[in-house]
Amino acid sequence: MFLASVGSASPFICLFGTVWGIMHSFFGIASSVETTLAVAAPGIAEAVFATAMGLAAAVPAVLGYSMAVGSIKKHSREALGTVSLFENFLALVHFQDRDQGN
Repeated sequence: MFLASVGSASPFICLFGTVWGIMHSFFGIASSVETTLAVAAPGIAEAVFATAMGLAAAVPAVLGYSMAVGSIKKHSREALGTVSLFENFLALVHFQDRDQGN
C-alpha cells in the first residue's frame, strides 16, 4: 500500500515542485531590472531538482509495487493449484471408497 501511494503521489508532488521553481524564476525576473540567466537559474534549478526527486521516489516505488503484486499473484496461483490438487485427491478417495462399498 505504501509503495502504491508513493508511486501515485510522487509525480504530483514533483509537478508542484516544478511549478514552484518556475514561479520563483518568474518572480526573480519580475523583481530584477534585467532578464538574465543568473536571475532565472535559481528557480530553474529548484524546478529540475524537484522533478528529479519526484522521479527518484516514484520510479522505484512503482517498480517495487509491481514486483510485489507479481509475487503475490504467483504465490496465489500456486496456492490455488495446491488446493485444486488436494480437492481432486479428496474426490478420488471419496468416490473410490464409495465404489468399493457397493
